[in-house]
Amino acid sequence: MKLKKLAIVLLGVCACAALPTYADDSKAEAEVSVETPVEAPEVVYQDVQVSQNVPSIEFQNPQLLQVHKEKKATGSKMTIHNNGDEDLVITKFTCEGFGYTELHNSRFINGEREMYEIKEIVVPAHGKLALTPNRMHLMVFKPERDFEIGEYLKMELDTNLGKIPVIVEVVPRRLK
Repeated sequence: MKLKKLAIVLLGVCACAALPTYADDSKAEAEVSVETPVEAPEVVYQDVQVSQNVPSIEFQNPQLLQVHKEKKATGSKMTIHNNGDEDLVITKFTCEGFGYTELHNSRFINGEREMYEIKEIVVPAHGKLALTPNRMHLMVFKPERDFEIGEYLKMELDTNLGKIPVIVEVVPRRLK
């Protein structure tokens, strides 16, 4: 029995099926096997987001401050809840629409805020951590375009528990 390969293209999805060829074409219908790729569920913005791949991690009000017209960087704010038995260690992240990113902390010296890069952000097991521009936060640089208030951007955190997607909402810049 010979096998022929038949490519089936349906709605942009390509699958291959093996169709048997019979010497006698009057045989019953040929069996067709089609494998459909499994796509990861799309992450959408919610006030509280639970990670699909690390369900013990929740993000409350993930936001990105709108980039000031004269600046080329901005920060984020959100509260991360770690309901798991292991610390969450964020070592780096990416954000759609920005050239590069850094983990940051802030301190006040003589009444002036000074920001500096840090190597990791730790959210303790069974704890939470508020990320704000006046404390630890996620900093993004070199915007590739202007972003509108209310726009949603994809962010991906690299952590000790794996990559964690987060959707952030662009909000007005209101820092004191």
